[in-house]
Amino acid sequence: MSTEPNWNSAQIAEWEAQEGAVERLRQGVRKGEDGRVDAYQSLFQAIAAAPRSEPPADFAELALRAVREAQVDEYIERWLMRLAGLVALVGVAVFAGPALWSSLNVGMATTLGPAAGALSSPLLWAVVAAGATAAGCDAGYRLRHPEHRLAPG
Repeated sequence: MSTEPNWNSAQIAEWEAQEGAVERLRQGVRKGEDGRVDAYQSLFQAIAAAPRSEPPADFAELALRAVREAQVDEYIERWLMRLAGLVALVGVAVFAGPALWSSLNVGMATTLGPAAGALSSPLLWAVVAAGATAAGCDAGYRLRHPEHRLAPG
């Protein structure tokens, strides 16, 4: 593979005219004998002299509003993710809970005694597990991104 450009003589002449115009602008030379170099030099001068657009007067306010809206969107998204995790865990608990619960129920009844009746609701355990998972995910996110807080700006 070659690193040399595959240019023909006309392309090389144009490149040299452009480079010559830039060099003459750097040196402060006004006109030369090559018309192409003079044309490129005039073009480069016009581009350099063109007025540059400035940001709108309320740019800072618009940028701040966009950042605040993004923070609110992120806050809402985080709560929706928690809700989706809760729904998923409840779904898993409803689907697989009875089979798991029946296998744990015998051991729990002998260990907990009278409290086993109050704690025998699979829905209660699914909600507790979902809440603990959401809290753990949120704590991990805040550890990785300390600049993000729970309350919107």
